[in-house]
Amino acid sequence: MGESCTLSCGVCVEERPIYTLAEAPWRLVGELDEQREGAEREAARGGGGVERSLPLQLVLLGEGAGAAGDAEAGEDGDVSGGGATSRPLGPPNDDPLVELSAGEVHLLGRTASGALYTWGDNSLGQLGRSFAAAREPYTAWRAHRMRWPAPLPATAPAVSVSAGRMHSAAVLATGEVFAWGDNSHGQCGVPLEMTPLSAAPPELEMLDAPIATPVRVPLPEAARAVACGELHCLTLGTSGAVYGWGDNVYGQLGAVTEHASEGPLRLKLPTRPGETVIALAAASFHSLALTDAGRVLGWGDNTHGQLGRNRRGFVAALLPGGVGGESGAPTEEEFEAEFTAAAAPAFLPLELHAGEAVVAVSVGAYHSGAVTSSGPVSYTHLRAHETDSY
Repeated sequence: MGESCTLSCGVCVEERPIYTLAEAPWRLVGELDEQREGAEREAARGGGGVERSLPLQLVLLGEGAGAAGDAEAGEDGDVSGGGATSRPLGPPNDDPLVELSAGEVHLLGRTASGALYTWGDNSLGQLGRSFAAAREPYTAWRAHRMRWPAPLPATAPAVSVSAGRMHSAAVLATGEVFAWGDNSHGQCGVPLEMTPLSAAPPELEMLDAPIATPVRVPLPEAARAVACGELHCLTLGTSGAVYGWGDNVYGQLGAVTEHASEGPLRLKLPTRPGETVIALAAASFHSLALTDAGRVLGWGDNTHGQLGRNRRGFVAALLPGGVGGESGAPTEEEFEAEFTAAAAPAFLPLELHAGEAVVAVSVGAYHSGAVTSSGPVSYTHLRAHETDSY
């Protein structure tokens, strides 16, 4: 057995070998590029000089990332194996991949037609596959197409997908939001006692984890986008309203709650009249929202400066000058004040030029970034919040 578990669920597995670059059992990215360029040249020469489209290639690197280069193709264009690879995913030419989301050890891919494929670790049901139907309960090396529960059509199209740490969520074309996987903090949007459980294999029964099969999140309106953090979810309603559920230990739901929220909460956002949220991003313990005015709202943990300077919210400067006594521990009143500040959505103090607006936001576990546009000039650049020592 390995010295430490490689699965976040706590189930020990055999330690995997460590390869040098020369010994690695997968092809290098440079080799994949050369192979693809050669195929493109060959395609351009074929068909009477008419350039032909190539199958969608997805480059996957790292353990559990997908199929090996010498693997054989399976159903739905799947390729089985191990390691890392560049391989076709889904229908090759007429249904390209348009959205990709990675959790801690699993991935979701949505195609132009709305087909959703899942692969990687499935130890807590984050692939949406029944353990009873899976030959390998922990890891799916092949990408499998998601099948939705009745009465929905099994292949209903999705318009937005997101992978959390060990859970997943998707918005269907109907506006319904479905979530599945780990629901230990209510991140699937339903109370623990109402979780539609997937039968866990004996190795996982010790965890007593609520592993949810795809379940509809009870929202008061249709949704158009979803964003999963480590243990929480956000969704954007068609009205522009933002809802959150799941863990709230750092105020990442944008509301003051005593515990995690097992159902959707509507956030109160300090937007201007007529200003609407158009995009969301959820990180480990903080969240962002982008408005149509090009402004960015943030809330939750700011321990590492992921929400910018001069903002409270569990920053290391919480206890300057001995606040909280000689032990350095904050009093209950000080903690509550800090939590309240963290949970309050506020606009980030970005240093933008005149006429410059944010057009996209993204988050890592403990940092944030924004792409801005300088108005009429067709130019974009990246502005990121650095991790500071406060």
